[in-house]
Amino acid sequence: MSTQNTADLLSQLKGIHLPAAPVAPDLTPMALAILICTLTALIFLFRYYQKKATWHSQAISELRHLQSHSPPDAALQTATLLRRIALTDDRYPVIRHLHGERWLQYLDGFFKTDFFTRGNGRMFGEALYQKSPSVTASPSVTASMYRDLIKLIRRKKWQGQ
Repeated sequence: MSTQNTADLLSQLKGIHLPAAPVAPDLTPMALAILICTLTALIFLFRYYQKKATWHSQAISELRHLQSHSPPDAALQTATLLRRIALTDDRYPVIRHLHGERWLQYLDGFFKTDFFTRGNGRMFGEALYQKSPSVTASPSVTASMYRDLIKLIRRKKWQGQ
């Protein structure tokens, strides 16, 4: 082959053509779908936790209000509140007949503590359910008891129950 022949052949070649740049897909529909799903999930979670927290916040509010009552009256109303809280559990037939030491053990199990069988919560056993209850506790013990009860309810709330 001659040089001219090679030059002719080379002149017949076409230039290199690069492929067209890819067009980016429109991500707007996907972003909107993700946003709608996220908002829906957040609304669902908010309503779920709001519903779950209902008895917790009402109980804490009531306990704070009861602190200003006289000790015997506050203790009786707190015992009633604890009974109502326990009835939020699914074992209603078992709970409604409990009293004394078994009631305190149930409360310890419900709140996952030993506050009722070994702590200030012992007062919610038999003593409150007698004809003339004698609840005598110093104001510091009473204040401590209410702080502990509020902590237990808050902990129960964050345990998702």
